[in-house]
Amino acid sequence: MILLDSNLYVVFVNNAHHASAIIDLSLTMTGDITDTAFSFDKPRSSLFDHPTFNIGDHIEITGSASDTSYIIIENSTISFPKGSWAYYWNTSGLKPDLHVVQLGCQEEIIEKTIRLIDVTPPDISINAPAHNQIFDQSEPPFDCYGSIFDASNMTSIELSIDETIVDRFEYSGHWNISIDPIELSTGIHSITCRAVDYSGNSKTESIDIIITDDASYEPPIINNISNDLKVFGNWTTVTIYANAISQSQYPIKELKIYLSNNSETNIKKMYLYASNPVLPRHIEDPFFNLSNNPIYGCSLGDFYKKESIEYWIEAIDFSGNKNSSPVMVIEC
Repeated sequence: MILLDSNLYVVFVNNAHHASAIIDLSLTMTGDITDTAFSFDKPRSSLFDHPTFNIGDHIEITGSASDTSYIIIENSTISFPKGSWAYYWNTSGLKPDLHVVQLGCQEEIIEKTIRLIDVTPPDISINAPAHNQIFDQSEPPFDCYGSIFDASNMTSIELSIDETIVDRFEYSGHWNISIDPIELSTGIHSITCRAVDYSGNSKTESIDIIITDDASYEPPIINNISNDLKVFGNWTTVTIYANAISQSQYPIKELKIYLSNNSETNIKKMYLYASNPVLPRHIEDPFFNLSNNPIYGCSLGDFYKKESIEYWIEAIDFSGNKNSSPVMVIEC
């Protein structure tokens, strides 16, 4: 190599540091064309550790060779023509460990060690029953099932009802258990699926189911219905408040307000004030000195003066029991 103008040193391989620069060079290179030349380009190794990837990654492996070459990964051989080549290695289903990739050209072989780790928790789902689905104790057993996937294919599954373990699996794929409603008391029950892989990564999914019987019909009570009217010129802003109390073991699920105006009925959802997260009422709130729970509210909007509004409220608990208030009339 002949260097002009100044002394210049070029390090072509330095595993401790990677950098790039544009350099204008005039090179004359000579050598024995019968020599075998081949190398790994990616993934790069650091000075202190092997290239590290998460299980499930598709790792780009690249290199070049002066003749036909091949790589050996997990007992599989992939061949390449001479020149530059690239291969994407799917690491799903492998174990966390050191894995050796061999690159061969003619009679020579070089190796690169890649470290695979597992930092991703399993992916689980409960497909049935639906969250808050209602079952009567007289109904036949129903299937509870779902799916689970882990990139390392090593997963322990634990199913529980109300914190009592009912089944365990060593499986990655689909799971299914049968639940008999007669074996559960009336009320709300939690079904939980917890998955743990061999690296200690875990994930939990839960749903609630509701068990009823013939004696479960105790409709909610609606009381303390009030309204707040604010007049702005020819318009009146109407807000409705209500209190609902459950008479049974099933808590209130929702309140709806039915608004009848000009032969048309609209339905709006009433909201529990500042319940998630719990927030204090503003000083200008008409219920500032009252507890947030269980007062529900809904703004009906703006109406012309002297306009008549009819509305009623429906309360529904988690067992499906319903109760409606009398029809109320507001004169704006």
